[in-house]
This record gives sequence, C-alpha cells and structure tokens, in this order.
Amino acid sequence: MDEILGVLYKVPSGEPVGIPKRHLAIFGVTRDSGKTTFIEAAIVASGLIAITFRTKRGELGFEKAKVLPLFFDERGLLHWKALEGLIAATLEEKVQREPGIRGAIIRVCTRPTKAKSLSEIHLRVKEKLTDSKVRGFEKDVFTKLDAYLDEVLPQLEKLRGRFTDRLELHETGTYVEDLIGLSDELQNLFLASLMRKVYEEFSGVIIPLPEVWKFLPQDKGSPVKWIIEKFAREMGAVDNWLWIDAQDLRGVDKKHLRSIDTRLFGRQPDSHEIEELLKALPLPKHQKPKSEEIMTLKLGHFYAKLKNKVELVYARPTWLPESVAIRVAKQELEPDSEEVQKYNPSRVLEDEDLAYKEKWEKEKTEREKAESKVTKLATEKLQLEDNLKDANKTIEGLDSQVRDMEFMKQDVEEVGNLKAAIIALIRPELERILKGTSPISTQQPQTISMVEIDARINQRLSESKEITVVSVDVDQRVKELVRDSYVGTLEAKIKTLSASALKGALWIRERKSAKVADLYFYIYEKTGSGGRGRIPGSFYRDVVNPLQDAWLCINESGNLRWTLEEKLSAELKDVLRNGDVQPIAQYLTSLLLL
Repeated sequence: MDEILGVLYKVPSGEPVGIPKRHLAIFGVTRDSGKTTFIEAAIVASGLIAITFRTKRGELGFEKAKVLPLFFDERGLLHWKALEGLIAATLEEKVQREPGIRGAIIRVCTRPTKAKSLSEIHLRVKEKLTDSKVRGFEKDVFTKLDAYLDEVLPQLEKLRGRFTDRLELHETGTYVEDLIGLSDELQNLFLASLMRKVYEEFSGVIIPLPEVWKFLPQDKGSPVKWIIEKFAREMGAVDNWLWIDAQDLRGVDKKHLRSIDTRLFGRQPDSHEIEELLKALPLPKHQKPKSEEIMTLKLGHFYAKLKNKVELVYARPTWLPESVAIRVAKQELEPDSEEVQKYNPSRVLEDEDLAYKEKWEKEKTEREKAESKVTKLATEKLQLEDNLKDANKTIEGLDSQVRDMEFMKQDVEEVGNLKAAIIALIRPELERILKGTSPISTQQPQTISMVEIDARINQRLSESKEITVVSVDVDQRVKELVRDSYVGTLEAKIKTLSASALKGALWIRERKSAKVADLYFYIYEKTGSGGRGRIPGSFYRDVVNPLQDAWLCINESGNLRWTLEEKLSAELKDVLRNGDVQPIAQYLTSLLLL
C-alpha cells in the first residue's frame, strides 16, 4: 500500500485523501494546530512500527505508546561527520567552512586506526592540544571539543546503568524513548545512536521527530544532522520513513527539508512565518490562501502538499468515528464542539470528574476536620514514642559509656604501672650512660645514639624477671569502641527495615542507582507509561527515609544511589583500619537477606 487512508478528508467536500507513504513534515503552532494528533492517527493507519521521543516536560501525545529502554551504542558516533556535528554544535556554526578543519577531524577519528570509543577520541583530541603544530582556529576547535567531551562523557558514564545497546521491536505500534531530563547534548547523542541502529538493521519503521528545530537547526551544526540526512536520502527503499514536526519553517535547516516532499501546514499566528509558508505551497499566486485564513485555521485543519496537489484537509483523530470526521470536514461541526469532543477519551474522563466534584466538595470540610484531629493525635502519639525511644537510647548509651570508661581506666592503670616499672628498671642504666660511666665507656666521654639506648633498654627488659612486658594501645581500643558502636547502630536500623524497604535496598544495590519513581513501581509491581503520577508521602516515610537513615543509599534530586561503602569510608575513616570497610559492608548487606 503506497498511501495511508482513513486520516485526511477534504474541506469542504469530506472526500477521503490518501497520504503518500513517504518522508513527511508538519508545521503549526503547538496545541492549536493538532500536529501530534495527526501523527498518532497516521501511524496507526500505516500499520508500521514507529519510534518517537519525549524531549521536554509536559509534552503531550503518545500516552499509549510502549516505553523503550534508553538505547545507546556509541559506535555510531565515531563517524567523522558525527564528530564534526559535535564541534559545530559546540561552536554554533558550520566548521566545515574553515579550511583544514574537516581533514583534522577525519584524522582524529581514523588515525592511526579507527577509534573504538568516544573516550579514545577524547584522548586523541588532548594529544592534538599538546602538538605545537596545531595552532589558530584548529586549536580553538579542539579546545572546545575537549571541553564538550569533558562535559558529555561523565554524564554518559552516570547513565551507563540505565541504557542498553540492544533495540528490540517485537510488534507493530508506537514506541517512545523518554529523553526528558537529559541535556540537549545528550538528547542529540541518544537520538543519533538510535537512528543509526534503525538505519543499519530495521525496515518498516517510522521515526517521528518532535521539536525538530533542536536537531536540525538552521545555520548551525548538530551531532544528529548527518544521520538524519542519510536516513532521509536512503531509507525509503526499505520502507523506513522520517516524519518531523516543528512550530515553524524558519528555524529548520532547509537542506534537510529537500528530501521531504509531503508537507502539512497548520495554524500560524506569525506574519513572517506565513510568508515562508506561502512560498512553500506550490500554487499559483491567485490560488494561495490569504494570511488571515492561515492565522485562523481550525484545530486539525491543514494545507497539505500531497504529491502534486495542495488540499485543505481535516485530520481525523484516532478516537473520532469516520462519519463524525466527515461532518467536521464538511464544516457541519466544529472540531472543538461538544458533539466532537465527547468521543475524546481525555474529555470523557473530565466529564466523569465533574459529576463527582459537587459531592466531593460537600464532604471535603468534614473530611478535613476528621483528618486534622486524627493527624494531631497520631503526631502526639509519635512524639511520645520518639521521646521514649530517645530516653531508652540515652540510658543504653550511658551504660555503654560507663562500661567503656571502666575498660579504659583499667588500660590506663596498666600503662601507668608498666611505665613506672620501666623507668625504675632503666634509670640506673640511663644515669650511667649520661655520666659516661657505663661499662662500654672509654676514658673520653662518647656520644651515645638513641638506637643504642633503645637496644640496651630492650635487653634489660628481656633479662628482667621483675615485670611482664605487655602492649596496650589505648588509642586503638577507643577506635574499636567507636567503630563497634556505629556498626551496631546500623545493624539495628537494618533489622528494623520493612519488607518493602529490604526489597528496594537489594534492587538499588544491584543497579547502583534508580529513580524514586522506578523504585516505587518496582516494589509494588505496578506498571504504567508516560506520567506515572505523584509518589505518596508514605513511600518516603516507610522506604526512602529508612534506607537513607541506615546509610544504604542517598536521595539526590529524585535519584537513589547505593552509598553503604562510601558512607562507611567517609564517616569512620578515623577509626577503621585498612581492609575493614569491605567486610563490614558485606556483613551489613547480608542482613538484607535475613
């Protein structure tokens, strides 16, 4: 099938219009034109696999898409064109305009052998910076590339536990890769890596690129431009298609639009953008729409360039019956009317919410009063329990300190007795040495070294039968007491963890780090895609906070990281001997399995 049917309908006749199965570009102001709604519907009607990306917070659409694990394979980024894109993105200009720069980039990627990783390229860049022959603009390029890789490579290393180099697409439908929260530089790298994988190994795949100006900026470089160009030029032969969307034409690199013949233009409020749009419509001047007609295009209405024709069309959402869509195209119904929106699943949920709103408001005051009273009583109870626990801990701590002080007193007394005995034993020998009357003295006084004095003292101690020589290290004894106190406290905290907290701790230890939301859905075996909703406060109280209190992990802006060994090393560095950290950490970790 060369056309996608069941999505577009002529205005005002209502006749169906086929979409050529080709690369496609769609433009229109966000939320008021219906770009994402059209793309979703066209993907479903095509029967192909689609892989799209979420790149910003609050991005709508593709709520039912299957979430892909982050895919990343840096081999595709070792091509010299990708490195040229990195430099161009850093400098925000086209570096190939500078003589000799492209050749220098090719040499960094391929000599003495083809680089096997971005880290290897980074090392070669650093070597270039130490080369006295590299000067001027070329040195400036490598300096900025060095700074770029200094920033990007540590970010990649932190994400290494989250991404995979395997891409599995088992069934038709839409897949989405969530890039929200990643820097623009990393979003470019991940997108380039996945597109290269599809380019090399897959067929029958549509790749919709949202906010394409971020990846194909006009008059600036981008690490993903080279693979987008190859994809657009070569992938039609294996039924792989690139669909891009943007708010306007002016911000997108025109070079990469040349391979995209099918275009849809929706509502635009900007007069300058409308001028660009009218130039792109292949119509005689007298047949082109007026500016005010483009400014007032209704939701889901587009001027579509389809092969050799330009049609004003309405794009049917997936949830709207065809008969209703035809009535919208015939202008019998408004696209945002109640008659149309009642089929919208999100609108149906809103209506159901309104039905319960009045009853909920009526009960709200009484519920808040009851909850306030219960909360107050619960707080008072917890405060009393905490006070009791603190008192018991204080008593236990004082008892422990008394016992420790008794041991220390005994140790100090032993050291004092030993010191007095040693002084009494060696005093005569020291006096003889100092007066020069020792048996080894000559007629002329000699200078006696401390080594000789130590040797004589040790000899006298070994010959003496009056005392027993013992070794008492008071400082080490104190350190062991402090260490055992910390370890005992951590052991008690781990033994009081809930089953959910234990399950979460083992999972975080295996993965090294995880988002709080991912941990919540793992522990309670929930599934979902897109926005997962707010994590309840009880989860922090019962799981996250106890794990942090037991030194097992730390919450860094919503990301939990395993920190037991790190905390032991940092907090007990003054009381641990070499080799103590790992056995203690292994012992505390083993308590998670009990």
